[in-house]
Amino acid sequence: MAEQGDPVAQYYLAASYANGKGVTQDFNLAFKWYVLSANQGLSDAQYDLGYMYDEGIGVEQSYAEARKWYELAANQEHPVAQNDLGIMYEYGNGVDIDYVKAVHWYRLSASSGYPVAQFNLGLKYQLGLGLSQDYSKAQELYLLSANQNYSFAQNEIGYIYEIGEGVNQNHEEALKWYQLAANNGNAIAQNNLGLMYDNGQGVQQDYEEALKWYHIAASQGSADAQNNIGVMYQFGHGVKQNLTKAIEWFHLAANGGAALAQYNLGYLYENGMGVEKDFVKSFEWYHLAATQGDGFAIYKIGTAFQGGIGVERDYKEAMNWYQLAASQENVEAFVNIGYLYSEGLGVEQNFTSALEWYRKAAEKNNTQAQYNLGLMYQYGIGIKQDLPEAVKWYGLAAEEGMANAQNNLGILYESGTGVHQDLNTAFKWFLLAAENGNVNAQFNLGLFYEHGKGVTKNISQAINWYRIAGEQGDALSLYNLGTLYYKGSGIEQNKHVAKELFGRSCDNQFQQGCDSYKNLNKEGY
Repeated sequence: MAEQGDPVAQYYLAASYANGKGVTQDFNLAFKWYVLSANQGLSDAQYDLGYMYDEGIGVEQSYAEARKWYELAANQEHPVAQNDLGIMYEYGNGVDIDYVKAVHWYRLSASSGYPVAQFNLGLKYQLGLGLSQDYSKAQELYLLSANQNYSFAQNEIGYIYEIGEGVNQNHEEALKWYQLAANNGNAIAQNNLGLMYDNGQGVQQDYEEALKWYHIAASQGSADAQNNIGVMYQFGHGVKQNLTKAIEWFHLAANGGAALAQYNLGYLYENGMGVEKDFVKSFEWYHLAATQGDGFAIYKIGTAFQGGIGVERDYKEAMNWYQLAASQENVEAFVNIGYLYSEGLGVEQNFTSALEWYRKAAEKNNTQAQYNLGLMYQYGIGIKQDLPEAVKWYGLAAEEGMANAQNNLGILYESGTGVHQDLNTAFKWFLLAAENGNVNAQFNLGLFYEHGKGVTKNISQAINWYRIAGEQGDALSLYNLGTLYYKGSGIEQNKHVAKELFGRSCDNQFQQGCDSYKNLNKEGY
């Protein structure tokens, strides 16, 4: 019948050749019979012919020809052709990107009940592309598609419930929809389901169940799932920790284009975890992730250029990468941009700009930026000196445990600078900073205990803190400790120990330590 010109018979013969059913697969013959059928107006043949041109199957790829045949089929209300025309306009395949036209074709297809078009139209409502954003309408369309078992719609509903976009956040509901899509073989949903079990969202945390779903998704080529398996091996979640296996999975995922895996490899090479430390390789992996827009990797490239780590130092390049990271609201990048402006590295020194970037980071609770703002207000750098404002910013950073800010706050309370003098409060902040490892605070705490400032005098505690600071090379602490031994204050007098401590103080560039050492040396100690 095909030879006699029957368009339906021609279509089925073409489909047989295209799919290799009952005959040897032959795209050239499939193309021939599709053309004959399509020219007689059969919409299915017109669509399949358009698809062959779209994908370059058995014919040279041509978006123009694909669009021509899709339009012929779409004008006969062929829903798949209408949807694929929408895709062409959405992504600019052979045409200018035009979301309004994309929506037009998706809407026509969706009205025929085609689940893929319902999903695509829902995405446009969710994102507000080609029409006004409407989360309710998006959800309605996703449900229509999901109820026809379209797994991408089921996964998207899960995602909407997970993040609470347009609906009340509900991890249990998210889990339900991810499970449906995962059971329908959707690798994205399988990975998402793994993440839910991994993080204990909507379900009790279960690393083994998470790993199971990651492996199912990974077997379908999901680079994100392959990366997540790598993370499980990196931290020993659900499996014995094995950095070698982690790196194997990260490489697989990274080569599949997963930016997170590329970042993770960069991190491991940077820190020599499971591999020999290699800053050049670290830079290369970070750069691959950065070119895909990974914000953390972009920031890391900035730090590499700033520090000359794995690449030649270049402050201008560092600034460029930090600006990119800052555009993604990377707060650490805000701080580093402020630093480059304050030091005039890669840019003209500009304290006003430095202050602005520090403030942006400080308002997002970055303690380093809060501390830097405190310094600028304390010393009037780029702005009029404002001691109460300095106290405010030091206080915010100090409350979050930043030792430098705690020490500086103690100094201000000790001297009554910008605040009412309060030795008890000064002692409190020195103690916190000292316990957090700040050497200056450890010295200050030693002074407070030695002289009974803000606390009951306690020479034993003074010696303890001087010794802790001295072990870190603090010259003043070594000198004060030496003086206590020299005088026998609160400790048995020992001029030999005092001489040794004065010598160490001298080695750390403290002249009084040198003088005291020489005097004891003359006395024969």
